[in-house]
Amino acid sequence: MMSTISKSIAALAAFVSLLTMLMMAAPSARADDRDIAQALHAGGLILVVRHGATFPDQADTDPLNFDNIAAQRNLNDKGKALAKAFGDGLRQAGVPIGKVYASKYNRAYETAVLAGAQPIDPKSEAI
Repeated sequence: MMSTISKSIAALAAFVSLLTMLMMAAPSARADDRDIAQALHAGGLILVVRHGATFPDQADTDPLNFDNIAAQRNLNDKGKALAKAFGDGLRQAGVPIGKVYASKYNRAYETAVLAGAQPIDPKSEAI
């Protein structure tokens, strides 16, 4: 059985290896950034976005009662600022936004709203 310390060391080693590979690939990634920006600007893509930072001392204590927002992990100020900056970046880049789906959790819905998207009602058809 692997100890907690051994698992931590293994995880750190994997992280350092991944970081090293990303740093080595960075110069060639810049050309790919233009391709990604062109594809986003052209539209027709499906983007999956996760909410930003939440309060670390909150937990989903009533996870199946989506109307009880106080019992959910909610966005903190950093998460709200990130959602707004994400939306601003999409608009500045000219990325067309079509239909938006949001989870029934308030943190996901709020992320979409703060980003400037017009999500569907999370109580009806959202995933």
